[in-house]
Amino acid sequence: MNEQYLEKTEKITIGLPTRTLVAVLHLPVQPPPWSLVVISHGLFSSKDSPKLTELARSLALAGWAAIRYDHMGCNESTGSLRETTFESRMEDLSAVIDSAGRDGRMSDGPALVGSSMGGTISLAYSGTTGGIKTVVTWAAPFAFKSLRSGAPGLDHPDMADSFYVSLNRVDLTSLLPRVNNALVIHGSDDELVPVDQARHIFEALPPSKKLVIVDQGDHRFTRRTDLDQVFNQTIGWLHQHFRGRVV
Repeated sequence: MNEQYLEKTEKITIGLPTRTLVAVLHLPVQPPPWSLVVISHGLFSSKDSPKLTELARSLALAGWAAIRYDHMGCNESTGSLRETTFESRMEDLSAVIDSAGRDGRMSDGPALVGSSMGGTISLAYSGTTGGIKTVVTWAAPFAFKSLRSGAPGLDHPDMADSFYVSLNRVDLTSLLPRVNNALVIHGSDDELVPVDQARHIFEALPPSKKLVIVDQGDHRFTRRTDLDQVFNQTIGWLHQHFRGRVV
């Protein structure tokens, strides 16, 4: 299937005062301008997650530019993962969006797609800044205090106290009413983030929203049929609410 992807890639670096982020930009083969989709990974994942890499390629095939990036201390980006906070993740996303915004080949956007905590970060960024055309979340937490023991990061021995303090400051309830055109996707059998969290997110969003519960889906959508459903729903939603050209 990979040989069918019509795309070009560019590796870029984005400098912040305390770290350097590494990203990969996937570009359609047709000439610019392009609409941009920014993809954010989960807490202990990276831009090189197979499902996020496949998503970026699929988006480029469908006519969007897509950028996937490593958060601070993850994979190729510098800085300390231990010193991660919710705010630092927001700063990373903002820096990626600002960098892409200076690329004269981009004409529209961005739309945001986020997996797990990347979805929560995408929602919070959209609700804080405004101007985001659409947001898609995969298995995103709503309230970190209510997650089960063993959820990503909440019992990890290497995370600094500042991480947990920052999570306690997160209040999506006040931000979600400002999020435009949100698609919330969640597995019914998510072992890390209970599916009720998706319903809480959905209920707090304004109109022009959709909730998709993947039957028997786990946190990572490991079954191929589940991941195909997630991809189809994501790309269909972007076609409906965000510009993009089918090649």
